[in-house]
Amino acid sequence: TQEPTNAQTKPATVSRKNIEITDQNELKFNLFAPFANQVFIAGWDIMSYYGKTKSGQKPFRGIPMQKTENGYWSINLGKPPAEPLQYFYWIDSVRTVDPENAQILSTANQPLSVADLVCLDSANIFCPKAVPRGMVVNVFYYSNQLNKLRPLSIYLPPDYFTATKAYPVLYLLHGAGEIATSWVNAGKANIVADNLLASGKMLPTIIVMPLGHPIGEGDVLPSAGSSINRQPWFEKELTDEIIPWIEKNFRTKNNKADRALAGLSMGGAQSIYTACRNPGLFNYVYILSAGDQHFEVNQAAFLANARQTGSPFKKLFLGVGNLDKVGKNETNPGVYDNMLSMHNLLTRYNIVHDLKILPDTDHTWYAWRNFLANDVLPTLWK
Repeated sequence: TQEPTNAQTKPATVSRKNIEITDQNELKFNLFAPFANQVFIAGWDIMSYYGKTKSGQKPFRGIPMQKTENGYWSINLGKPPAEPLQYFYWIDSVRTVDPENAQILSTANQPLSVADLVCLDSANIFCPKAVPRGMVVNVFYYSNQLNKLRPLSIYLPPDYFTATKAYPVLYLLHGAGEIATSWVNAGKANIVADNLLASGKMLPTIIVMPLGHPIGEGDVLPSAGSSINRQPWFEKELTDEIIPWIEKNFRTKNNKADRALAGLSMGGAQSIYTACRNPGLFNYVYILSAGDQHFEVNQAAFLANARQTGSPFKKLFLGVGNLDKVGKNETNPGVYDNMLSMHNLLTRYNIVHDLKILPDTDHTWYAWRNFLANDVLPTLWK
């Protein structure tokens, strides 16, 4: 970034919104960077929605912005979705969040700014409404496996503190690079649950959202992601540490019929592994945007038993976007094809399950919020 010299005069600052909805209902971003030579707006969700990048292809740096008057850089992206858009800026070679946007999404990697547009459609399931509100509590447990304090984000339904009954539990897992609060802050899980409960489309449920990486609170995520996202350690963490801690400290129904497991991407892979190796633990299993390329080999015992005795799950759901090619390389066709292979394999073994494919959808929160609101929470305990 070019710094001002004695011969330069800083342009007068003109007040304008950093995020605008124009009179034509189009989305416009403005960034004050008078001495920048080049500015891009970036972020996987925003670039995917506007068709600027696709999974399985060469990474795209961002969408170039145009320099306008008074030191501003601007871009009009057209009509926006009623969704939260995660984004950041490249100012020359420097990555930064939006300095005028206080809404920041924390991750296990670098933070993101959020343009929260969910209430552009007041009927949107992701838009908060005047309904009874549940509570999200962020707590810590001590992991004996990892010898660390570990965070949990927990949604408690609106009547939890006024009732005496026990509740069923959904264990909801995030994806790679995310954290325990991601399903709330990016996925709107608490807002969706509140709205579904108020409309009678969901039964009261405790939602437990753990940290899916083997790190402690405040630890830095190692760069060697492939070596730390393996499923065995998480299976042990969930079954030996998290579930017993939850069932000791909250009013829960402690049986298979009242436990569910769902996860996206990395969390979906962890769900496949954990559910198949512990068929007596969960009755409802939801795999979102994840597929085991070697499922028949890795879960041979599960498949053999299910072929003889039937599926151990009351519900097994697979959901994916048809553009999802995450993980694609010379030997791996990517998530979409791997999930179709799992679907075909489950069908061949006569294991009852549901498959939902979202059209024109990639590996994004657009898919996962949609699945949560339409296919996960409304089908629990039914």
